[in-house]
Amino acid sequence: MIGLINLVLIYFIKSKQRVYSLISFYTFYCIFSDLVLTKLSLKYLDSELYSFRLFTIIEYSIISIFLFKLIESRKFKNIIKLGSIIFLLAVILDIYTSSFTDFDSLPSGLESILILSYCLFFIYERITSSSFSFNGTVWIATGFILFFSGTFFLFILSQNNFKDSSFILTYGYIVAIFSIIKNMFITIGVSSETNNSKRTNPKLQKA
Repeated sequence: MIGLINLVLIYFIKSKQRVYSLISFYTFYCIFSDLVLTKLSLKYLDSELYSFRLFTIIEYSIISIFLFKLIESRKFKNIIKLGSIIFLLAVILDIYTSSFTDFDSLPSGLESILILSYCLFFIYERITSSSFSFNGTVWIATGFILFFSGTFFLFILSQNNFKDSSFILTYGYIVAIFSIIKNMFITIGVSSETNNSKRTNPKLQKA
């Protein structure tokens, strides 16, 4: 429900805010993965973990591109490039060393560390700038920090415990809680940017 609200709010943001199109796609993909891909993976491949593995790759790609476009420091941008190469190597290594029906703890855990680092780089850059303001992108980055810090150890433990029914139940609750928190921060960020767009766009105010 929160994801759908985000999609509607992003529609009203000025078109020049292109980074928000990535958040729009991310929100859509999260909904599509939960409602469609996971069920198709379970029905035709006998395991929902195929969709989980694809989600890890897509999620990392979208968020890292989002933060790469926001970060201005060449040094931090180079760190993201290097981190992306390491992530790609981890995905390839995981494919060759584990079964597709196993949870991808290595890529997921590495994704959490890398995205957390990128978000902290971005917020540090914004805080130390002379024109710092707690705008929509900072709210969104904060939401990602809370989500990935809250689920990091869960992802690490999942590969050896995902076949345990009690662990799966706990996993579902924890991921759901932190997903709600993440989506709330994304909603706050998108809402604040929507309000800014309305204030700077007289035609939108009249509508």
